[in-house]
Amino acid sequence: MVLKLDYRNLAPLYAEEEMMVCVRRDPEKTQNFDVWIEGKEGGYAVKGRAIVGMMDTSAKPAEVRVP
Repeated sequence: MVLKLDYRNLAPLYAEEEMMVCVRRDPEKTQNFDVWIEGKEGGYAVKGRAIVGMMDTSAKPAEVRVP
């Protein structure tokens, strides 16, 4: 299960445009993954990091306040 996903859009991507979604596990922290999307001409269009693990089902949900 993905517990956290942080990413940054670096270049535009368009519908029906060819792209490659890539994932690489961090060899030192096996619960961390580098994720990125390469555009049709190569280079980063999106770059980020995912953290995976088991969700703690015993924890209470966080309270959300809307101003």
